[in-house]
Amino acid sequence: MENNRATRLSIRFKLSLVIFGATLAVLTVTSALFIYWQYDLSRQNALQAARTAVDVLAQDFVRAAVLNSTDITADMVHKLHAFPEIENAVFYRGGEAVLAYAQDDVQRVVPRSVSVPRSEVIDGFASIFTPIRYDGKTYGMAWFRISLAKFDETFARFLHRLAVIVPLLLLFSFLLAIYFQRFFTRPVQRLVDAMNSYVTTGRYALDNREAGSREMARLFSGLTELTTRVKETQQALAEQKAQLLITLESIADGVIATDEQGLVRYMNPVAENITGWREGEALGRPARDIYRIISEDNDDDLTQHIDETLLSGTVYFDLEHIALLTRDNRKLSIQSSIAPMRDEDHKVSGAVIVFQNVTEAREYAHRLRHQASHDPLTDLYNRSEFENRVEQYLHALVEDEHHAMLYLDLDQFKLINDTSGHSAGDALLRQIAQLLRSAVRESDVVARLGGDEFAVFLPHCSMERAADVAEKLRRLISDFSFTWEETLFKIGVSIGVVPVNEPGLTSRELFAAADLACYAAKDLGRNRFHIYQPDDRDLIVRHGEMHWVSVINRALEEDRILLFAQHIVPLHNGTDIEHIEILIRHIDEDGMISYPGAFLPAVERYNLAPELDRWVIGKVLRDTEIVRFLQQHPNVRININLSGLTLGEPSLVDYVQHLLQEAKLPPRALCFEITETAAVSNLAAAARFMRAMKLLGCEFALDDFGSGVSSFAYLSNLPVDYLKIDGSFVRDMHKNSVNHAMVKAINEIGHVMNIRTVAEFVENKAICHLLTELKVDFAQGYHLHIPCPIEEILRDEKTGRVVIPDANDRC
Repeated sequence: MENNRATRLSIRFKLSLVIFGATLAVLTVTSALFIYWQYDLSRQNALQAARTAVDVLAQDFVRAAVLNSTDITADMVHKLHAFPEIENAVFYRGGEAVLAYAQDDVQRVVPRSVSVPRSEVIDGFASIFTPIRYDGKTYGMAWFRISLAKFDETFARFLHRLAVIVPLLLLFSFLLAIYFQRFFTRPVQRLVDAMNSYVTTGRYALDNREAGSREMARLFSGLTELTTRVKETQQALAEQKAQLLITLESIADGVIATDEQGLVRYMNPVAENITGWREGEALGRPARDIYRIISEDNDDDLTQHIDETLLSGTVYFDLEHIALLTRDNRKLSIQSSIAPMRDEDHKVSGAVIVFQNVTEAREYAHRLRHQASHDPLTDLYNRSEFENRVEQYLHALVEDEHHAMLYLDLDQFKLINDTSGHSAGDALLRQIAQLLRSAVRESDVVARLGGDEFAVFLPHCSMERAADVAEKLRRLISDFSFTWEETLFKIGVSIGVVPVNEPGLTSRELFAAADLACYAAKDLGRNRFHIYQPDDRDLIVRHGEMHWVSVINRALEEDRILLFAQHIVPLHNGTDIEHIEILIRHIDEDGMISYPGAFLPAVERYNLAPELDRWVIGKVLRDTEIVRFLQQHPNVRININLSGLTLGEPSLVDYVQHLLQEAKLPPRALCFEITETAAVSNLAAAARFMRAMKLLGCEFALDDFGSGVSSFAYLSNLPVDYLKIDGSFVRDMHKNSVNHAMVKAINEIGHVMNIRTVAEFVENKAICHLLTELKVDFAQGYHLHIPCPIEEILRDEKTGRVVIPDANDRC
């Protein structure tokens, strides 16, 4: 209240009041000092009168005291009459009054003598005791009673004059205050008028010539500069506000701003579109009515986040898994942040809510997560998700807890896929997936691992029930009839069953055991299930093969596959073409060498053959010594064996062509060997691959010919250059007439078809002699050349010779 009164008083009035008050204070103090000074002066005059009288009468007092003369005493009394203010006087000697004096009409008073000087004022009179000294010697004491009336009259006249002067001085000071307040406040008033004009009209003008002083001129200039900067700041703020509004109305996020009570004071267009509220309708309403958020998981109300932000300044960044209920109660997935706005004192003055409609993005992310964890064809879990879920069960496995896993491989699926096409195969897989899903519990985990392989994990399931489930699934699939384009197909399934009841079991061990059990079911006749047992003889064999899988994979990475080679020797003069067959060996960390018979079954069974074949081709065509050898001996062919699985590799042709170009070798330098069994089981793929490689210029040999039941029936469909007669006929043809006849027949048929022949397993001179008589073109076997590291076959660079066995010497 007092501050309000103070601000209502003008600076002019305040300045006048200050000047007048200061003048009044100065006059008051000065008058008081003057009065005190005058009063003290009167008293000093009285004392001075007494001292003067003592000084005048001291000599007479001494003479009177010494001479005891009355004349001298009378003279002293006469002299006292010269001091009218002295009403009484007493002179003492030795403590006795020797002379007492009183003015006319004044009663004579004789006080008791004192030994020390003393003065006091009593009832308008000054009582003074003072010593009488003459020539440095004290002769007595004198007492004077002095009337102060004369001095009081003088003091009264002084006060009278002062009472006249002080009001005049006050009037003068008041007039002076008015003048000075007008003089000093004129620039200030000019500043006030300029500021009022600036506030009301926005215009501001000050002339420094009106300042009246350097200080005010600097103030005028400073305020002018300040108002200019304020205008610029206001303009910049207006531009920033406009840009901010444009930004808020242009961004893809919804923005709602509230005051400290949580009432909406701003919404951008995106917020309007998302919430369904128009800004005009929402302004002044509680934000919790507009921004209604709930948990996506359980529909719990989450609008209390706004209140928490307003009350405690809590910041919520990237609120996820929340949904917004729109004005028409639609449920939208959003991602949001809520943060407090603070004033200059850092107090919460409101909240800003930023949110984005992520419904489509969240649905898309859900679809992506589903696609990442599910097989796109059957909508079952894929292998990766299945392994993750199995890992969770294995990690939580405790004693006396029983689970089981089924590994399913469809029988005859390849037949349907090859004869009716991939569309038929896909349709079959989808129907099988539905069968599996319908036959197990909701808690069971069903997955398609790839191709025609499925898996089912049965949590909390005994081995007896797992066997029942396996048989149920086998029977369902066996009884299922698949129809495609009016063709009826029947299939079966081989199932491996693995108990899961040992804590510490890894998913890798589990899958390996399931795979072994499934293959055991296939080997036992297919369309059956086989329960994994650690001491199962068949499974031990499979386990050994699986061991070779990791060994071969590691050997390919560490380059521990050795290239051996064996000559294929021409049996007749005039044949200028020479062949060297590439063989492989595995060498372990201890330097022990393993032959192909130990690891090739595992390579074939577990689909490592394509990778191994590529490795061999790359090794041969990137070895500088082999490449130089082939470049210098264009009549030499390098024979490389290919698995039937490799024939279906569509990129192998391009791979070989690239390596040949890189090595600058003609394609005829390579002759690929394919077994008859591989060619028959993949007839279409083998024919396509062989024709493509033949177009490049490579040659082909059909290995182990004659072991099949219909060898001659399909021979005309394959573009082969060589027939390698199966060694089972060759090795005892010198003792077995039937085998001799088979070798003769194959050789003659080959020659009729313009295909050269090669006899394998030539182990003695007698066999070699018979082959020469039958005019077989080439021979291969331990009798002619024992396989050795390829480096031993390559030419000696110093001599330039190639050491090739001579059949004439050994046959």
